[in-house]
Amino acid sequence: MTVGYQRDVWLKRGCTPPEQNGLLAATMINPTPPSIGRGETPVPTIPIRSVAYNESSAGVPGWFRSPRTRPRMYLTLGTVSFGAVEVLSRAISEIAPFDVDILVAVGPEGEPAALGELPENVHVERFVAQSEVLSLVDLIVHHGGTGTVLGALEVGLPQLLLPQGADQFINAEILIAAGAVRALSNDAQQPGAIGEAVQALLGDCPEREAASRLRAEIASMPAPADVVLVLIELAR
Repeated sequence: MTVGYQRDVWLKRGCTPPEQNGLLAATMINPTPPSIGRGETPVPTIPIRSVAYNESSAGVPGWFRSPRTRPRMYLTLGTVSFGAVEVLSRAISEIAPFDVDILVAVGPEGEPAALGELPENVHVERFVAQSEVLSLVDLIVHHGGTGTVLGALEVGLPQLLLPQGADQFINAEILIAAGAVRALSNDAQQPGAIGEAVQALLGDCPEREAASRLRAEIASMPAPADVVLVLIELAR
Protein backbone atom coordinates (compact mmCIF):
# COMPACT_ATOMS: atom_id res chain seq x y z
CA MET A 1 0.00 0.00 0.00
CA THR A 2 1.58 3.30 -1.06
CA VAL A 3 1.33 6.70 0.58
CA GLY A 4 -0.27 8.09 -2.57
CA TYR A 5 -3.03 5.48 -2.51
CA GLN A 6 -3.91 6.46 1.07
CA ARG A 7 -3.33 10.22 0.78
CA ASP A 8 -7.06 11.10 0.93
CA VAL A 9 -7.45 9.09 4.13
CA TRP A 10 -4.71 11.13 5.78
CA LEU A 11 -6.29 14.40 4.65
CA LYS A 12 -9.82 13.46 5.80
CA ARG A 13 -8.42 12.87 9.27
CA GLY A 14 -6.75 16.27 9.32
CA CYS A 15 -3.27 14.79 9.01
CA THR A 16 -0.43 15.73 6.70
CA PRO A 17 0.64 12.78 4.52
CA PRO A 18 4.35 12.11 4.02
CA GLU A 19 5.86 13.83 1.00
CA GLN A 20 7.32 10.67 -0.49
CA ASN A 21 5.10 8.23 -2.35
CA GLY A 22 6.69 5.03 -1.11
CA LEU A 23 5.27 2.02 0.66
CA LEU A 24 3.69 2.55 4.04
CA ALA A 25 4.85 -0.88 5.14
CA ALA A 26 8.30 -1.77 6.40
CA THR A 27 7.42 -5.48 6.02
CA MET A 28 4.73 -7.32 4.05
CA ILE A 29 2.97 -10.62 4.68
CA ASN A 30 3.11 -12.81 1.56
CA PRO A 31 0.76 -15.82 1.07
CA THR A 32 2.17 -16.67 -2.37
CA PRO A 33 3.90 -20.05 -2.76
CA PRO A 34 7.65 -19.49 -3.34
CA SER A 35 7.77 -20.93 -6.86
CA ILE A 36 5.16 -18.45 -8.15
CA GLY A 37 6.38 -15.43 -6.19
CA ARG A 38 6.23 -12.10 -7.98
CA GLY A 39 9.94 -11.43 -7.84
CA GLU A 40 11.75 -9.02 -5.58
CA THR A 41 9.77 -6.72 -3.29
CA PRO A 42 10.83 -3.27 -2.05
CA VAL A 43 10.56 -4.41 1.59
CA PRO A 44 11.16 -7.72 3.40
CA THR A 45 8.31 -10.25 3.33
CA ILE A 46 6.98 -12.76 5.84
CA PRO A 47 5.63 -15.96 4.26
CA ILE A 48 2.26 -17.22 5.51
CA ARG A 49 0.17 -20.24 4.63
CA SER A 50 -3.02 -19.29 2.82
CA VAL A 51 -6.15 -20.33 4.72
CA ALA A 52 -9.53 -19.98 3.00
CA TYR A 53 -12.16 -17.79 4.66
CA ASN A 54 -15.88 -18.53 4.81
CA GLU A 55 -18.79 -16.42 5.94
CA SER A 56 -20.31 -18.05 9.02
CA SER A 57 -23.71 -18.18 7.29
CA ALA A 58 -22.38 -20.05 4.23
CA GLY A 59 -22.94 -23.76 3.84
CA VAL A 60 -22.61 -26.67 1.44
CA PRO A 61 -25.65 -28.06 -0.43
CA GLY A 62 -26.85 -31.35 1.04
CA TRP A 63 -26.50 -33.27 -2.24
CA PHE A 64 -22.85 -32.26 -2.35
CA ARG A 65 -22.06 -34.36 0.71
CA SER A 66 -23.52 -37.56 -0.74
CA PRO A 67 -21.21 -40.14 -2.36
CA ARG A 68 -20.25 -39.04 -5.83
CA THR A 69 -21.03 -41.15 -8.88
CA ARG A 70 -19.23 -38.93 -11.40
CA PRO A 71 -16.86 -35.93 -11.41
CA ARG A 72 -17.99 -32.75 -9.69
CA MET A 73 -17.17 -29.22 -10.75
CA TYR A 74 -17.48 -25.81 -9.17
CA LEU A 75 -18.22 -22.76 -11.35
CA THR A 76 -18.18 -19.20 -10.02
CA LEU A 77 -17.22 -15.68 -11.02
CA GLY A 78 -16.91 -14.56 -7.41
CA THR A 79 -19.09 -12.17 -5.45
CA VAL A 80 -18.82 -9.10 -7.69
CA SER A 81 -18.80 -10.36 -11.30
CA PHE A 82 -22.37 -11.56 -11.74
CA GLY A 83 -22.86 -8.85 -14.37
CA ALA A 84 -21.07 -11.27 -16.70
CA VAL A 85 -24.10 -13.57 -16.89
CA GLU A 86 -23.25 -14.45 -20.47
CA VAL A 87 -19.89 -15.88 -19.36
CA LEU A 88 -21.54 -18.15 -16.81
CA SER A 89 -24.20 -19.17 -19.32
CA ARG A 90 -21.57 -19.93 -21.93
CA ALA A 91 -19.58 -22.06 -19.50
CA ILE A 92 -22.68 -23.96 -18.36
CA SER A 93 -23.81 -24.65 -21.93
CA GLU A 94 -20.43 -26.16 -22.83
CA ILE A 95 -19.86 -28.14 -19.63
CA ALA A 96 -23.36 -29.43 -18.83
CA PRO A 97 -23.40 -32.00 -21.69
CA PHE A 98 -20.50 -33.83 -19.98
CA ASP A 99 -21.13 -36.59 -17.44
CA VAL A 100 -20.47 -34.29 -14.48
CA ASP A 101 -22.33 -32.57 -11.66
CA ILE A 102 -21.88 -28.78 -11.61
CA LEU A 103 -22.28 -26.46 -8.64
CA VAL A 104 -22.67 -22.82 -9.72
CA ALA A 105 -22.33 -19.98 -7.21
CA VAL A 106 -23.60 -16.61 -8.47
CA GLY A 107 -22.73 -14.53 -5.42
CA PRO A 108 -24.95 -13.02 -2.70
CA GLU A 109 -26.22 -10.34 -5.09
CA GLY A 110 -26.61 -12.68 -8.05
CA GLU A 111 -29.95 -13.89 -9.35
CA PRO A 112 -30.07 -17.61 -10.20
CA ALA A 113 -33.16 -17.11 -12.37
CA ALA A 114 -31.07 -14.96 -14.74
CA LEU A 115 -29.38 -18.14 -15.95
CA GLY A 116 -32.68 -19.46 -17.29
CA GLU A 117 -33.73 -23.10 -17.41
CA LEU A 118 -30.82 -25.42 -16.64
CA PRO A 119 -30.12 -29.15 -17.07
CA GLU A 120 -30.60 -31.45 -14.07
CA ASN A 121 -26.86 -31.80 -13.48
CA VAL A 122 -26.45 -28.03 -12.89
CA HIS A 123 -27.18 -26.78 -9.37
CA VAL A 124 -27.19 -23.04 -8.65
CA GLU A 125 -26.61 -21.35 -5.27
CA ARG A 126 -26.04 -17.74 -4.35
CA PHE A 127 -23.30 -18.36 -1.80
CA VAL A 128 -21.51 -21.48 -0.51
CA ALA A 129 -18.77 -22.36 1.96
CA GLN A 130 -16.10 -22.25 -0.70
CA SER A 131 -13.26 -23.76 1.31
CA GLU A 132 -15.40 -26.85 1.97
CA VAL A 133 -16.61 -27.03 -1.62
CA LEU A 134 -13.09 -26.92 -3.03
CA SER A 135 -12.13 -30.09 -1.18
CA LEU A 136 -15.13 -31.91 -2.66
CA VAL A 137 -14.70 -31.19 -6.39
CA ASP A 138 -12.43 -32.37 -9.19
CA LEU A 139 -12.12 -29.04 -11.00
CA ILE A 140 -12.94 -25.37 -10.53
CA VAL A 141 -13.81 -22.91 -13.30
CA HIS A 142 -13.67 -19.34 -12.03
CA HIS A 143 -12.72 -15.70 -12.47
CA GLY A 144 -9.19 -15.95 -11.11
CA GLY A 145 -9.46 -13.79 -7.99
CA THR A 146 -6.55 -14.20 -5.59
CA GLY A 147 -8.58 -15.73 -2.77
CA THR A 148 -10.13 -18.37 -5.00
CA VAL A 149 -6.85 -19.10 -6.76
CA LEU A 150 -5.03 -19.70 -3.48
CA GLY A 151 -7.94 -21.69 -2.04
CA ALA A 152 -7.87 -24.04 -5.03
CA LEU A 153 -4.08 -24.40 -4.86
CA GLU A 154 -4.34 -25.17 -1.15
CA VAL A 155 -6.18 -28.40 -2.02
CA GLY A 156 -4.22 -29.11 -5.21
CA LEU A 157 -7.13 -28.44 -7.55
CA PRO A 158 -6.60 -27.77 -11.29
CA GLN A 159 -8.27 -24.58 -12.48
CA LEU A 160 -9.73 -23.02 -15.59
CA LEU A 161 -9.64 -19.24 -15.24
CA LEU A 162 -12.09 -16.92 -17.02
CA PRO A 163 -10.64 -13.55 -15.88
CA GLN A 164 -12.97 -10.56 -15.80
CA GLY A 165 -10.93 -7.74 -14.25
CA ALA A 166 -8.83 -6.48 -11.32
CA ASP A 167 -5.95 -8.83 -10.41
CA GLN A 168 -7.40 -11.74 -12.34
CA PHE A 169 -5.43 -11.31 -15.56
CA ILE A 170 -2.15 -11.06 -13.64
CA ASN A 171 -3.01 -14.17 -11.64
CA ALA A 172 -3.78 -16.04 -14.85
CA GLU A 173 -0.47 -15.02 -16.40
CA ILE A 174 1.55 -16.10 -13.35
CA LEU A 175 -0.22 -19.44 -12.93
CA ILE A 176 -0.07 -20.30 -16.63
CA ALA A 177 3.69 -19.78 -16.45
CA ALA A 178 3.76 -22.15 -13.46
CA GLY A 179 1.80 -24.71 -15.48
CA ALA A 180 -0.96 -24.91 -12.84
CA VAL A 181 -3.97 -23.54 -14.75
CA ARG A 182 -5.50 -22.91 -18.13
CA ALA A 183 -7.13 -19.56 -18.86
CA LEU A 184 -9.46 -18.08 -21.45
CA SER A 185 -10.16 -14.38 -21.72
CA ASN A 186 -13.64 -13.42 -22.90
CA ASP A 187 -12.30 -12.85 -26.42
CA ALA A 188 -10.74 -16.33 -26.44
CA GLN A 189 -13.98 -18.08 -25.49
CA GLN A 190 -14.80 -19.23 -28.97
CA PRO A 191 -17.45 -22.00 -29.29
CA GLY A 192 -16.10 -25.19 -27.75
CA ALA A 193 -13.06 -23.60 -26.08
CA ILE A 194 -14.34 -23.86 -22.51
CA GLY A 195 -15.57 -27.42 -23.02
CA GLU A 196 -12.26 -28.48 -24.55
CA ALA A 197 -10.28 -27.02 -21.64
CA VAL A 198 -12.57 -28.66 -19.08
CA GLN A 199 -12.23 -32.08 -20.71
CA ALA A 200 -8.44 -31.79 -20.60
CA LEU A 201 -8.34 -30.63 -16.97
CA LEU A 202 -10.62 -33.42 -15.76
CA GLY A 203 -8.08 -36.00 -16.96
CA ASP A 204 -4.46 -36.73 -16.06
CA CYS A 205 -3.14 -33.35 -17.13
CA PRO A 206 0.11 -31.48 -16.38
CA GLU A 207 -1.92 -28.79 -14.58
CA ARG A 208 -3.09 -31.32 -12.00
CA GLU A 209 0.52 -32.33 -11.30
CA ALA A 210 1.60 -28.68 -10.97
CA ALA A 211 -1.32 -27.94 -8.63
CA SER A 212 -0.28 -30.88 -6.45
CA ARG A 213 3.25 -29.51 -6.26
CA LEU A 214 1.99 -26.07 -5.25
CA ARG A 215 -0.27 -27.67 -2.65
CA ALA A 216 2.81 -29.17 -1.01
CA GLU A 217 4.55 -25.77 -1.07
CA ILE A 218 1.60 -24.10 0.63
CA ALA A 219 1.41 -26.82 3.28
CA SER A 220 5.07 -26.20 4.16
CA MET A 221 4.58 -22.45 4.71
CA PRO A 222 4.19 -21.03 8.24
CA ALA A 223 0.69 -21.24 9.69
CA PRO A 224 -1.11 -17.95 10.53
CA ALA A 225 -0.76 -18.66 14.26
CA ASP A 226 3.02 -18.87 13.85
CA VAL A 227 3.11 -15.61 11.91
CA VAL A 228 1.22 -13.84 14.71
CA LEU A 229 4.20 -14.48 16.99
CA VAL A 230 6.50 -12.92 14.40
CA LEU A 231 4.26 -9.85 14.17
CA ILE A 232 4.27 -9.46 17.94
CA GLU A 233 8.05 -9.40 17.89
CA LEU A 234 8.01 -6.80 15.11
CA ALA A 235 5.61 -4.62 17.10
CA ARG A 236 7.95 -4.69 20.04
